[in-house]
Amino acid sequence: MKKDFKPKSLRKKQDKINVSENDNQNSKKATKTVSVLPVKESHVEDTPLEKESHVEDTPLEKESHVEDTPLEKESHVEDTPLEKESHVEDTPLEKESHVEDTPLEKESHVEDTPLEKESHVEDTPLEKESHVEDTPLEKESHVEDASTGRESSVEDSILANSPPFEDASTKRSTLESNSGKRYEAEKVETKQVGAKSSESSVTIGTRIPRVQLVIGDPLEYRVARMFMMQGYFVRRGINIYTTGYIDTATDVDVLAIKYSDSFGRVMAISECKSGESKPLDRIFWLSGLKNYLNANRALLVRKPTRWNIKDFAKETGVEVIDNDYIDKLEEILEINKDKWLGYTDREFFVQRKNAWNEILRKDPLLSELFHTLSGEARFNEPFGAINYYVHHMRSLTKLYHRTGYGDKKSLIKYLLADASSQLIIFFMEICKSTFDLTSTDRKGFVSKKLTHGEMDPSLTQRIFDHAYYLSKQAASYYSGEPVEMDRSMFSMPEPDYSDDLIAFIEYLISRMSFVSHLPYSCDLLLAESFVKDNYHFKLKDNIDSTLLVRTLQGLDQYIKMLVKLDCLPIQVLDIIGKQLNK
Repeated sequence: MKKDFKPKSLRKKQDKINVSENDNQNSKKATKTVSVLPVKESHVEDTPLEKESHVEDTPLEKESHVEDTPLEKESHVEDTPLEKESHVEDTPLEKESHVEDTPLEKESHVEDTPLEKESHVEDTPLEKESHVEDTPLEKESHVEDASTGRESSVEDSILANSPPFEDASTKRSTLESNSGKRYEAEKVETKQVGAKSSESSVTIGTRIPRVQLVIGDPLEYRVARMFMMQGYFVRRGINIYTTGYIDTATDVDVLAIKYSDSFGRVMAISECKSGESKPLDRIFWLSGLKNYLNANRALLVRKPTRWNIKDFAKETGVEVIDNDYIDKLEEILEINKDKWLGYTDREFFVQRKNAWNEILRKDPLLSELFHTLSGEARFNEPFGAINYYVHHMRSLTKLYHRTGYGDKKSLIKYLLADASSQLIIFFMEICKSTFDLTSTDRKGFVSKKLTHGEMDPSLTQRIFDHAYYLSKQAASYYSGEPVEMDRSMFSMPEPDYSDDLIAFIEYLISRMSFVSHLPYSCDLLLAESFVKDNYHFKLKDNIDSTLLVRTLQGLDQYIKMLVKLDCLPIQVLDIIGKQLNK
């Protein structure tokens, strides 16, 4: 809308002449046009550089312009040709005044105030600004009157932090402060999410699950004991994560692994439901989880179930068992119902849950390893896992020697024992994939995999070659003369423990008929003697006598290797020595 230019001096004179005559008329007009704003208007002044608030006007109504003078505390209606005007739109259905904010902010709506109260925004010669107080609990903006101290409440939307009326001289600073407030409001600390918790951070990025020990149902410990007494390596409460451990997909109540004489693996998973549950839903879920983990058996343990549901479960590859089945199996295996060995002892974890969780919350090293151990289910990529476990076990061993007796030391012992037992599973997986190779080929294959992991060795070397030439050229350019660099710095170093690991793999393959019980025996021995300090535990009471000697010899070689690599404290040698003498 175009306006005729008028000098500022003439505009002020005309304002003094017309203000007394048209004051009442303009006041009524504003009340009619903006039904939700019966108070006198606050003063808004827009500079040409700032973004203005436009409220569209109907063609039949005149524009209302608001200007502040430092000497007067009244609302003056004036058409200013140099300033941008505020337009008021009168819609047939809603008679509201909508003030458009910046493109990133939503609309601010003005709340009705009593007629007798006025909201004044005073422009002083030194400070031409309107003060806005944002209260975090009440999503309102308060425009404070400089002369009377009164406040008029203005409803604030969730994203808009700026006041609906601003002085032109302070609009830029207000916008900058509002953008800072929005940035601070959107900054949310990344929270750690529990393995079975639905909490998640709202920031874009990786959500780190909160690491904690979870005590499961007593039925889970009973099923775990049933598998352990059959020679299985057993873990309870294993979490299944998505890529990068971002979200918890599901969990496995009981995971059991056992190896045959030729390193063939048998995996069984169990879902334990002691209360009410829908069996058909669990059957389909368990069938899908069995395929994902490439498990051999999947058991649904629940209360007595009808024969037709059990028959249907068999078609999906799931076995449905109840307490009667477990009672019979425990009787056949001669299991003492009052004896809980290894990690099937629920009371052991109940007593340490709170203390361990508090330590895990504060210690990043322990929480990282605990997170990895509690999330390992498929045991894929054994070479990368061995490097990872050896690195952390060395750090834990140093921490073990520096830590006194207490809850932290018991947690360190638990993590060392758990990592040692899982490490044997990875060794068995390597033996399964390499036992058909010659000794020379096996050594070369294992050495390359421990060095490069799952990456192609030739591709890795090409990357290092490019890095070498770029570094050499950069150093020569800045020095002004040719620079020779150590080529060995640009290559993947072979781990210092490769020879020891290869020797132990050769040992396992040469005795593959006698090492099938090694994961189970190592887990049970370290859990009872090292973690739970049960010095009277005898492994020979829980293993076949025909396998006892060879199994103890294999454990002796394994523990000696870990102690040599600083992955276990030397005190563990005394444990295996006592078992050999008993």
